[in-house]
Formats: sequence, C-alpha cells, structure tokens
Amino acid sequence: MSASPNWSLLLPDLLRSISEKLISLTDFLRFRAVCSHWRSASSSPPLHLPAQIPWLMLPFDPDPVGSFVVSFYDPVRSKIVKLDLPEMMGQRVCGSSHGWLVLEKVPEVCLFNPITRARISLPSLDEL
Repeated sequence: MSASPNWSLLLPDLLRSISEKLISLTDFLRFRAVCSHWRSASSSPPLHLPAQIPWLMLPFDPDPVGSFVVSFYDPVRSKIVKLDLPEMMGQRVCGSSHGWLVLEKVPEVCLFNPITRARISLPSLDEL
C-alpha cells in the first residue's frame, strides 16, 4: 500500500502556475485555503483574474463555536460563500467599494479586503 501524496510539497513555481490559470474568485480562494504553502505561492491580490461580478455581503449571523464566519452571496453561481474572518470581530461594517470593506471600531477606522485580508488603517475619528 502506498502512502498518500503530500500536496504541500509541490514546488512553488508549479503552484504559482496553477493559481494563475484559475479564472474564478471562488476557485482562487479554495486554492489558497489548501495550506499555507499554497497560499504563499499564489499572488495576493489575484491580479490575473478577469473582472468579477461582486459578491454581496449578507447580514452577520453569529457562529456559536466562536469563530467569525461572514457570508457572501455569489450571484454568478447563485451560492453562499462563507469566510472565517476573525479580523472583523468587534467591528462594524460602514460601507464597501471595489472589494474593500470600511470597518469601524470607534475611534479606529480601516479598509479591509476580505479576500486578501489586507488591512489599511485610516485616520482615527478623533483626529477628524
């Protein structure tokens, strides 16, 4: 009986080439979710993806386990996509534009990209 292959040992160049062939945001997210090795081999943000119809963020539904799962509706596939985003815990979503969410936890405000998890701090509300 042979051992199962260790997919995390694939070469970074091969993984990068595979990730660049993906054309849907959902497939790209699944690829990055395999393991940290695959995530680090793919570009973030995914600049190679064609323009996508934006996902719609659904009202927050607390997860009883303690994680912070946020649901998005993918209108292309007519499916709900759930992302665990602990970075958003305790913050209020004030708006969104071009894939970025405006998060507020008074007095702090930031831009947050739920796909890349990039975060850009904005001036404090106290400074305005």
